[in-house]
Amino acid sequence: MTLDKKITLYENLTPVEVRIGNYIMNHKEVILNSTIQDLEKEVFVSKPAIHRFCKKIGLNGFNDLKVELAKEEKMEEKNWVDANVPFYEKDQSKEIANKLMDLYKSTIQGTYKCLDAKCMDEIAKFVNENGLYNAFKHLELI
Repeated sequence: MTLDKKITLYENLTPVEVRIGNYIMNHKEVILNSTIQDLEKEVFVSKPAIHRFCKKIGLNGFNDLKVELAKEEKMEEKNWVDANVPFYEKDQSKEIANKLMDLYKSTIQGTYKCLDAKCMDEIAKFVNENGLYNAFKHLELI
């Protein structure tokens, strides 16, 4: 599970921890090159608050957080394909297929990262209670 998912799915975060999580999700590259003191000053929280936040989302501390961010960044780089020019004329059919697979996979992963679990639950509940036709009608899709 990605770090973004761990942060957004955890339901019992305090307002301070929500602030820490939002900052981390919006400043990943900055965090990778920061110390805990930098984060402490940037978000106006204490070191113990940062450690408690890390523990709540299943990490041992700030250094583990940075390691997770680095791993995720590496995975994204490894599978990156330019969507505007995903393959070239010289590419073999297997290369084209692999590049398209990577492109689709990264698109799905990017979409998945943006999903809000609570919102999805509300949508599912609405559809269950009102039916799919009425849900589309409510959204003015029909």
